Amino acid sequence: MAARREVLPVLARADSQGRFTIPAVRPGLYTLHAIADGVLGEFARADIRVIPGKSLNLGTLTWTPVRYGRPIWEIGIPDRTAGEFRGGEHYWQWGLYLRYPQDFPNDVNFVVGKSDFHRDWNLMQVPRADPADTTGKGRGTATTWTVTFELPTAPRGRATLRVAIAAMEARYVAIAVNDLPVGRIQGMVNNGAIHRDADRGFWQETGVVFNGSYMRKGRTR
Repeated sequence: MAARREVLPVLARADSQGRFTIPAVRPGLYTLHAIADGVLGEFARADIRVIPGKSLNLGTLTWTPVRYGRPIWEIGIPDRTAGEFRGGEHYWQWGLYLRYPQDFPNDVNFVVGKSDFHRDWNLMQVPRADPADTTGKGRGTATTWTVTFELPTAPRGRATLRVAIAAMEARYVAIAVNDLPVGRIQGMVNNGAIHRDADRGFWQETGVVFNGSYMRKGRTR
């Protein structure tokens, strides 16, 4: 029988100077993760060994968040929840996902610089349910969410769409730029957050890399 390796998360909050202490950690080998509200991504340092009866000073840890070039736009707040979007103020309400057809009869059409993600971006990206189905058990039909933005010049080189997912249930999300398919978001952990009426679950980040020339001067979507 193979030995099972336990994963035991221990949480601590740093002070205003970034200093933190994690008390009563069991001996073993750990990976330290650090996050900050408003910053996409996380810091990680592996192979931290805790020895019985000894404290460990990690010294100064420097975190340089990953960037792939000049950001063009951002929707939402990187805080590992979806609570800032429409419906987030009462995300626990059962069947909130059934309201999508009436809240967004033409699906989500977000215009950067004009739309407000508190109002114009839904808490959950869900299939369009049959209006006659009041049980929430129907399969529904896929929905297309569109982000429209203006560019002063035509881009060159590679572009990366970074997506932070507070929770995931779908098998995949297809991505297109100006109607040209560029990739899929798939292989994520399904944590049933929508069925639990939650605004968060197992946080995951992914990136879709594509040819920047698919975008163009003027309007892109």
